[in-house]
Amino acid sequence: VDSVSYYTGQTGSDGSFEILIPYCGGTTTVDLFVIDPSTNLVSAPQTVDITSTNPVDLGNIRVCDQAPEFLQLSIDTFDEFFTPPSSFLFFLDNTQTGYSFFGVEGSPSGSFIQISTDATVTGVGSYSSSNHFFQIGSRNNFNSYMNNNPPDLNVEIIEYSDIPGEYVGGSFTGTVSQDSTGQGVPVNVSGAFRIKIQ
Repeated sequence: VDSVSYYTGQTGSDGSFEILIPYCGGTTTVDLFVIDPSTNLVSAPQTVDITSTNPVDLGNIRVCDQAPEFLQLSIDTFDEFFTPPSSFLFFLDNTQTGYSFFGVEGSPSGSFIQISTDATVTGVGSYSSSNHFFQIGSRNNFNSYMNNNPPDLNVEIIEYSDIPGEYVGGSFTGTVSQDSTGQGVPVNVSGAFRIKIQ
């Protein structure tokens, strides 16, 4: 809606959903995408008229294309799927000496994810991360998770390019702690990502 993305999950077994969006009378249509976070596939955009209060029947929607850029996260009891454009700032920094870092910063959501690999990402392969941070929620109400002591986050790169406009993609899995000392009860974290090279 006006270049801001909003997300909701399926609420009915018949595929129905409901979402409340702040609206001040500007745009009369929205672009709606259906995402399957288990496969990271997305539908073509559906244009929906929002001037009516009646339910909208979208019919059958095919979800069959890979989302061009995304970060999917499952952590503790949270499941998030971040996609551009303006709601989230995706970043990938491969210019440091001895490490790379990537993630997403959400605005206005306040969510922030950063994963640093222990070696510079130079291609497809397995990497470890001993420094990572996940802040999930709004700016005034969020949960923060960081690496355990010892850390055990593994990053698998399955798509790699260093050419601007192409992508780096993969997955990560391990456990994190909500305790700032890293000694708290570990919770599982996993996700997948595909980020465009700038």
